[in-house]
Amino acid sequence: MLQQATKIDHKLQLERYKQFSQIEKEIIYYASRSYTRKEIAEKLGITNSIVKKHLNRVYKTFNIRRRYNLAMIMVWLEELYPMQVLRRKK
Repeated sequence: MLQQATKIDHKLQLERYKQFSQIEKEIIYYASRSYTRKEIAEKLGITNSIVKKHLNRVYKTFNIRRRYNLAMIMVWLEELYPMQVLRRKK
């Protein structure tokens, strides 16, 4: 099971990641670090329903169903392509 999960095409996932807007990348950042939708909404100054809408699009684009999978994808992308993955504004 774990071997199948590690055979994800990382370049394809990177291309998918690049198509997200900046706000979606911010949501991905927080969601992959276990922030709740409510916490993400508060941090970004948007509503919980907007966060949910963006997360649904992210899950659909990455073809995943769980936040755990999002976290795994982001760990791999940040490790393999650190210069091309989100650099958050300070």
